[in-house]
Amino acid sequence: LISFALDLGTLVNARAKEDREPTFLVRVVNGVFQAHYYQTSEKTYTLVNQTDKPRVVYIEHPVHPDWELTSNTPKPDGKSARYYRFRVPLGPHEKVDLPVKERRALMDAYALQNFSRQDLELFISRRYIDATTRDVLEKIIDLKSRMAATEARIQTIDIEVTEISADQQRLRDNIKALTATAEAKQLITRYVSKADTQETRLDQLNKEKRASQEERVRLQAELEALIRGLNIDRTLTQ
Repeated sequence: LISFALDLGTLVNARAKEDREPTFLVRVVNGVFQAHYYQTSEKTYTLVNQTDKPRVVYIEHPVHPDWELTSNTPKPDGKSARYYRFRVPLGPHEKVDLPVKERRALMDAYALQNFSRQDLELFISRRYIDATTRDVLEKIIDLKSRMAATEARIQTIDIEVTEISADQQRLRDNIKALTATAEAKQLITRYVSKADTQETRLDQLNKEKRASQEERVRLQAELEALIRGLNIDRTLTQ
């Protein structure tokens, strides 16, 4: 029984690679679309017996928390808290590969409140969803687009209201500064007329804002109901 680290008659090389396996499960939990997959890590030990005698080499491979050996990895001869121990018999001048493959479960998460057209295209390309689910996700994207337009309208109204309010303050300041001349009276009449027009516009803007706010609340409620009603728990075939 020979430890490869101390054995000059045995040549050992190791090469490693990592990969991501295809998604095997998709589900929706609390408004979050989950795509479950395995990340894999494979280390291949190549052992060469450089002598004329058979021998047995033990390879110690580190134990990684949250990782498990895959089913196509040879069963280890033993395991400690830190290492798997693999027994590798070698004939004279024999070359043997020992592949040790591990995997851990990971997940990509997509909050449906923030779901985008790009996310949907990704789901379609990876075949995460069926036609019914696609229709629901299309509705979610449409609702989000309408909500964004409503929010943009509210912001535009706020900007215009701020501009009108500032202009009205300037009008009031100008009226106070005018003297009681005929020319001043004409300016005051014009300023008052403009202020009346602005007040009418402010009333209109306030009504539009209230309507937009109500629309935003309605759309948000519709979006939340749609997300709550989305039930997915689907195993994907490779």
